[in-house]
Amino acid sequence: MSISPFLELRDLPGAGQVQVRLADGSRDGDDDGGERTAAPSPFAIPLSEAERAALTRYYREIRCPPPGALPRLEAVEAALRNLGRLLSELVFPAGGGAHALLRDAVGRAGGGRPELVIVSERPDFLALPWELMNDPSLGYFVPNLAGVARQRHAAIAGEAAEMAERTDDALHILMLSPTPLSGAVPEPGATLLNPAAADTADAAGSLAAAAVAALENLNSQASLDHPRPATWPALQALLERRPNHYHLAHLDGITLDAGGAILLENPDGAPHPVPPAELGALLSGAGVGVVLITAGGQPEPPAAEQWARAAQAIVGGGVAQ
Repeated sequence: MSISPFLELRDLPGAGQVQVRLADGSRDGDDDGGERTAAPSPFAIPLSEAERAALTRYYREIRCPPPGALPRLEAVEAALRNLGRLLSELVFPAGGGAHALLRDAVGRAGGGRPELVIVSERPDFLALPWELMNDPSLGYFVPNLAGVARQRHAAIAGEAAEMAERTDDALHILMLSPTPLSGAVPEPGATLLNPAAADTADAAGSLAAAAVAALENLNSQASLDHPRPATWPALQALLERRPNHYHLAHLDGITLDAGGAILLENPDGAPHPVPPAELGALLSGAGVGVVLITAGGQPEPPAAEQWARAAQAIVGGGVAQ
């Protein structure tokens, strides 16, 4: 069996630890066994309640800063750089097995680059800025991986738990919330703190926060996987790794281009158009039976007929409803 490689960072909250494993693209008994797992490392979420509140506010304001917010946002960004280094040191301590797996992962080329997968049942853990992890010798290494995916479910160890199809009573949801930039792509290292740059970002119209709140109020168990950035390769890798797992795919805050293609993201934030029928075929092939689409904001909203054609094309790709 062949799957896309991934570097998994799994939260073990009961033990106060994290564990890293690197899975290659082969599971058919190759010489190295297909995967390597490092010894767990101690981990505690390095944020106070006040710092978490500041981070939440930063995420809310960063794309379109309100008047007077720039100094505060710049101060948070400086703190985030330090937090990224701290996260890297906690999860990938120098000289340890996890750090060796990290060096292997970022040293690969092209299609061999693994995706970083963050697995936890704790929203606060998933919300940490893992994309900003940086290492003295590797720099900001996440851009050298194939993407980042967050998976919210219990920390159940073992290959069977990771690869199993739907065999439990839980509700499994895949959420995709692309927020492509509508204008010029910022230069590497730039931010959207400049008001002129912020104007290139459309209001997402995202229901992600509301969806998470609704799931938390369910009396039954549910899991939510939310790959970021919302790129086509990240979606393909996730569905390849977890076939016949998801009951529902929620396409959240979706925008269309002039030709009716669904706009996902490239790693640099630029729009990546995907034909709806191609998206439907991918979801159908992974066993997803139901797709929910919520429209995002864009300067010239598509006509209702264009949305209807997109939905029909997804269904035509094989999705049941």
